[in-house]
Amino acid sequence: MSVLVLAGLLGACAPNSTIATAVAEKRAATAAAATVPLDDIQALWFGQPAVWVPPTTATFDVHYFVVHGVTQPELTASLDGDDLCQVYHCLSDPGQPSNKSAWALEGTEVGPSVVCYSPRTATFQFRQYLLLPQWTPAVGNVAIRLVEAWNALMHVLYIHEATHASIAVKDLQSLTDQSHRLATCNEWDAFWSNPHVFDQLDADQSAYHATLRADCRPEIGCVPYGWMGWI
Repeated sequence: MSVLVLAGLLGACAPNSTIATAVAEKRAATAAAATVPLDDIQALWFGQPAVWVPPTTATFDVHYFVVHGVTQPELTASLDGDDLCQVYHCLSDPGQPSNKSAWALEGTEVGPSVVCYSPRTATFQFRQYLLLPQWTPAVGNVAIRLVEAWNALMHVLYIHEATHASIAVKDLQSLTDQSHRLATCNEWDAFWSNPHVFDQLDADQSAYHATLRADCRPEIGCVPYGWMGWI
């Protein structure tokens, strides 16, 4: 019998604001708007369009970290200063060797430790998650255009990280299948303890980055520099 424990990462969930707070903010914004020229009022956000919320699927969960700002430069600075790569393992991107920040991440949570009685049945429970930014715009205090730009950015970040998640699901299933074909639990233990066991997964994730460097388009998960004001 052999026991192998894999540690997973947990994403932080941002707290939700209360209904009372939202109502108070809207009243305050409405009162302030009374002194603003009509053209400016029409450009302000009062709840429409709604802030886009990414769906959770059967393949992965969605976790959030909070960012702040009432202008696009402020949001960009908050995203750049999130320090995600100081907390989580960020796969290096040769296309951006000096980039120390990430605006979103994909990761793997691993279930409880597994006791191997037979390699054919010993199975780790992997679950992918996306770690995405969460922004709560102040009603009447941000431009509609900014909310539209944010929603567009969130769609691209979601596509990017969801693609990483699908790559991970495929590769982790391949590793699981390989481990099930081993003859003994000692071999199974050595397989998952091998420091290079995830090398192919890292290579496939890097290959996706390489594809985006060659063809950077929002619809496949890449934000071109300056797209919708994001720099």
